[in-house]
Amino acid sequence: MPVVTPDRLDAIKDRLFDATYDDRQWPETFRELRAILSGSSIVFGYWDGNPANQTIIHSDCAPEFAGLFFEPELKNPFPTALKQSFQGDIFTDTTLMPRREFQKTPIYNEWLIPQGEHSYLQCKLVDDDGVVAHFGLLRGGHQPEFGADDIALLQRITPVLSRVARLRRRIGKLHLDDLSETYDRLDVGFAVAGPTGVILHHNAVLEALMVRPDSGLTSRHGAFHLTADVGQKRLTGLIWNACQPTTTDGETDLLIVSPLTGAASLAVSISPIRNGGLFGLRTTRAALVVVHDLRAPMPAKAAPKLIDMFGLTAAEASLALALASGLSLRDIADQRDVAISTARSQLGRIFFKTDTEQQSQLVALINRLR
Repeated sequence: MPVVTPDRLDAIKDRLFDATYDDRQWPETFRELRAILSGSSIVFGYWDGNPANQTIIHSDCAPEFAGLFFEPELKNPFPTALKQSFQGDIFTDTTLMPRREFQKTPIYNEWLIPQGEHSYLQCKLVDDDGVVAHFGLLRGGHQPEFGADDIALLQRITPVLSRVARLRRRIGKLHLDDLSETYDRLDVGFAVAGPTGVILHHNAVLEALMVRPDSGLTSRHGAFHLTADVGQKRLTGLIWNACQPTTTDGETDLLIVSPLTGAASLAVSISPIRNGGLFGLRTTRAALVVVHDLRAPMPAKAAPKLIDMFGLTAAEASLALALASGLSLRDIADQRDVAISTARSQLGRIFFKTDTEQQSQLVALINRLR
């Protein structure tokens, strides 16, 4: 192993802290660290104990292998070691089991060997409320197996890696707070929800909406709940779907009905969050929930904007805005004294011009133009 000078170690420590504030610096920083540690690949990320949940800050592994490390089918001894070890502990395949025994495992034959690797070293950096930050180093080809000298060298860098791992989550939490404040300034509700609809984070606007009896949206046992019980199953399903590893295509918008008026009161848009750990969340996969209050009056320039942007006629723009205000298509037809079939035909032309397919998508689009 080449001698690593104190100056080189100090330089890589500075670069690690710099990369914490600028994700674009991770690849070059880890390229230098990989050279210092004489490794062929590096993995750095967070894991919450769920085999399907991990947040990868950086990985040199091929994409098809990066997300498989914690899968139970590999019978990988390293996740168990991460759970049972203490912060700062470093272990290799040979410290966990005899080399010949390790070479018979699926993790060796189905994960390391297909990548051209043969030896693995891992360090437990942080264990924060069940979220483990870990650092892994791989070797392959003609490189030697990891030994005591490699562990000793990594021990000189581990304290900085641990601080970086903690700091990266705190910065992520600040990003989430900034995002909440941005939506507050826009007067739009914002939340992050887990797979079961449990609210992990929300802004002040959404909190105010959920305490209003006419909004139709509140929380029960910490999870989103519709007070009119209309659409509850669908809301829960949309959030659940957004939190899955592979989100299927389909509608992601929902109109919530007021229990007092029976009219649409809120428009909800739901989208997936793939790396919750980067926002300081405990879970990797979560759902981003954006809520627009339909009871708020539309700006005076809303109709001209729809006409200019999508080529709607004045009548079509008026119908679209009426839908966004919470009126049903039947209500609009009655107010205009036209047949419901006429209103449907007009709505179909609006869908075509705005490239939407459903009323909830149209309402969500209009609310983004407020």
